Amino acid sequence: MNQHTTNEEFWATWRRLLTRFGQRGEISVGLQLARLTALGEHPVSVGRLAAAVGRSVEETVTLAQQGPGAHWVRVQDGQITLDLSQHTGMLRRRLRIGQRSFPVSGCAPDVLLWAAVLDQPLTIEETCPATGTPIRVDLTPDGVAALDPEQAVVVYPAPPAFDEVVGMPADEIDATICSQGPLFASAEAARDWVNDHPGVRTFGIRDAYDHQRDIAHELLDLAAPATH
Repeated sequence: MNQHTTNEEFWATWRRLLTRFGQRGEISVGLQLARLTALGEHPVSVGRLAAAVGRSVEETVTLAQQGPGAHWVRVQDGQITLDLSQHTGMLRRRLRIGQRSFPVSGCAPDVLLWAAVLDQPLTIEETCPATGTPIRVDLTPDGVAALDPEQAVVVYPAPPAFDEVVGMPADEIDATICSQGPLFASAEAARDWVNDHPGVRTFGIRDAYDHQRDIAHELLDLAAPATH
C-alpha cells in the first residue's frame, strides 16, 4: 500500500480485505471459536460452533483447521477448542484473561480482534522492541480500559494477500506477516521499524481497537446464520 495513503483509506482497505476473506469463512469461524471457548479456556461442541456460523459440522471443522490459526485448533470426540500453548514462532507477548496467563506468538492486531469478541476483559503485556519499555493494554468488549504507556502504538503490516496467507505454513505466516505487527511504546520508538518495513503503519492503540471492534463484529455478523 502507498505510504501516502490516508488512515481512512488504510482502514477501508483492511476492512474490505478482511470482509472478503471472512466470506470464505476461515476468519469468522476462528473468531466464533475464540468467543465460544473464551480463547481456549474450555472446549465447545462442534455442533454449537457450526450453528453459530450457519454451516455444516464438516465445513465448520474444515474451515477451523485451515485458517491462519489452524495450528491452535484441536478437535476430539465432537469437541473443538484452541490450544494456545502450541507455538510456531517467537513468543512476543503475554495474554491475561480471567485466571489464565500465557505467552503467545502471532501479531498484535489479531489479539485486538480476539479481545473484541470476548465476553470478558483481556490484557496484553508486551515489551517495546526498541526501548525495552513494558507495555500493558487492558481491553474490554467496550474499549480500552487502561493503557500504559498512554502513547503506545500498534504496528499494522501492509494488508496481505489473504489468498497467499491461507496457503502458508503457520511458521511462515508468523515469520513474514505476524512479525511485522508488534506494539511499541510510542510512534517515535517505532520510527526505525517503520522505515525498515515498507508499507507498515502505526496507530494509537485506542484508535486501532475501535476500528478492530467494528470489523470483528462485522465478521461475526457475516458468519451468523440467516434468519427468515
